[in-house]
Amino acid sequence: MKSEVALILDTDFTKDLQKLASEMPVWIVKSHNNAVMVKELRLQSNSYQLTEVFSEQLESNSNVFYRIIDTLDEHHNEVSQDPPYNTLLVYGLDLEAIDINILRELGFIKFQKTEYGFIAIKEESNH
Repeated sequence: MKSEVALILDTDFTKDLQKLASEMPVWIVKSHNNAVMVKELRLQSNSYQLTEVFSEQLESNSNVFYRIIDTLDEHHNEVSQDPPYNTLLVYGLDLEAIDINILRELGFIKFQKTEYGFIAIKEESNH
């Protein structure tokens, strides 16, 4: 069974946020535009699993990724939920911009570039 989580590092990801948040937990970098949309969605429904990720001024998307990925994994892995997540959709960051071994250490084995960033897939566990 596929269980997905999205990590959005795009500071202007307002167009598809509602659709994505209705399908999976979303971790999204806080910016003015994103914060407005997150607030609107939270007012509409408390069923959206939205986590805002803070970034320092001038911090690169890859640095935000490195800083948050372990926490994201802890919140959605097999210790924290059943079934655990096994697919990570990353928006606003190219696969080449990070050290892929960080993801391998978390159990990801397949990687696919996309027009918006990349997808990382873990080996499915036998639950």
